[in-house]
Amino acid sequence: MKEYVKDVEVSNVLPTNELTTIPKPWLTLDETEEDPYRSYLFYGPSGVMKTRLCAQMDRPLILACDPRKKGGVTTALDLKPNYIHIKTYMQLLDLLPRLKPFAGKPDGFNTLCLDSASYFHRIIMTDVLTYSNREYARFDDWNLGQTRMRSIIMKLSEFDCNIVFTATDNIIKDEFTGKIRGVPKMPGQLADELPQAVDICLRLYTISGWGTDGRKFVKYRMSWVPDDPWVYGKDGSNTLPTEVITGGDALKHLWEVKK
Repeated sequence: MKEYVKDVEVSNVLPTNELTTIPKPWLTLDETEEDPYRSYLFYGPSGVMKTRLCAQMDRPLILACDPRKKGGVTTALDLKPNYIHIKTYMQLLDLLPRLKPFAGKPDGFNTLCLDSASYFHRIIMTDVLTYSNREYARFDDWNLGQTRMRSIIMKLSEFDCNIVFTATDNIIKDEFTGKIRGVPKMPGQLADELPQAVDICLRLYTISGWGTDGRKFVKYRMSWVPDDPWVYGKDGSNTLPTEVITGGDALKHLWEVKK
């Protein structure tokens, strides 16, 4: 006798004993090996120690995109980080396959930092305009720039090491709701996509004032606040306080526990 479910014939469904021999096309989380690495985004205005924080990560290699001397890593000169000064999109695109075998290796690096994603997007757009022989970007130029940036983010996510992006900050206004909020300085949807693509997103900033001795002080802080209506931030490790002094010591437990 044939059976019907919502008028659909099901008489030819495989018997239960045959289904058990088919390998499951999914994994259960406790059956998989835990990923020992995390991805980070540090963003904030210039001068809040983003590059120094990269240099304090676990065995870092900094992809320095700043147009200043040595890609801006001179702000962390005393920490003596390994770095590569990135000047063109094709330079980084050709470099990534050569770097990948060194990721997570004793003679390589445990953290790869793109410092900064904001500057690297400028590099992409400069290359796009040079190739198109135009001085001002058109709509399709901006689309190509975002596509190339997404490609780099995806390629970096495939590395077996910690990945760090830095970015300057920006304030945008939602054209539909009128809501104003702080985000990483990236074009279009990338301002939301980059924070969503990482495990930990921290905003770096400074607090300044005058001490009782009459001297001005500056304190460096990094924070994430859940459901903050003004500033994007998140902690995928569920271990960080919402505000902490800027520095590698505040994050060191993340990679020490993972090893």
